Amino acid sequence: MASLDLHRQASNLGSPSWAKPVLLARITTHPDLPECAGCGRCCHLVVELRDGDWVPEPLVAEHYGARCMDQHGDGACVALDPVTRLCTIYDIRPLTCRVFTRGELLCRRILGRHPTPG
Repeated sequence: MASLDLHRQASNLGSPSWAKPVLLARITTHPDLPECAGCGRCCHLVVELRDGDWVPEPLVAEHYGARCMDQHGDGACVALDPVTRLCTIYDIRPLTCRVFTRGELLCRRILGRHPTPG
């Protein structure tokens, strides 16, 4: 069931169809990490909005002149559901969130895990 959900998420990324199996493999090949869905740790980073990102204005804040996703007092993105730890605007999430990859160096740093060799 989790693999099916991840495949649906990979399909929504807008990547070419030939890249989707590669993306799915990258998402699912880190047994030392928690599943993305329900983790939400990366959702405590400041996310600057880029040209082409569209999120509802009530979810936007300005930090040092840059438009960013707003955050709660604990640093959590306002689009992160506090109960499910899932993104409430997943289909229109910013590009920064779309390209963040489970298992990449920043993900591992957030989780306090060492990078995998290779």
